[in-house]
Amino acid sequence: MVARILITLGIGMGLFLWTMMSLFVCTRPSLDIVERWEQDPAVSYDGAQYMLAVYEDGLDWRGFPFDLRTTHAVYVGRQTQRLEYGHSVRFSFEHSLDLVEDQIRRSQVDWQRDGVWLRTPSGHRLFVPAEMFTGGR
Repeated sequence: MVARILITLGIGMGLFLWTMMSLFVCTRPSLDIVERWEQDPAVSYDGAQYMLAVYEDGLDWRGFPFDLRTTHAVYVGRQTQRLEYGHSVRFSFEHSLDLVEDQIRRSQVDWQRDGVWLRTPSGHRLFVPAEMFTGGR
């Protein structure tokens, strides 16, 4: 009797741990960069070179199980191959029937002295002030 209870508890604990690890792995953001734009050389901030990148931020579970979409974020920070210390803003590109990656790649970036604009093909615009990504941010 005691052995049966211990086996049942062991199986239950194993299933619980497997479920928790699966959820952790499935919900971790990939941080894969979909597209990146380097700072316009005509614009200078603090001597450093910056980039704006759109990256995969995770999964949107609101439509589960029928519609599971990747969420995206906009990152502005120093020019590197990875997303390091900078400023990130979640941003939706889901406003048309085009593939999201195509919308992102067709977006335009305008570097200005006071910050940077991201303009999407759908007409949405995002402004990130320079104070949010310069000076070691």
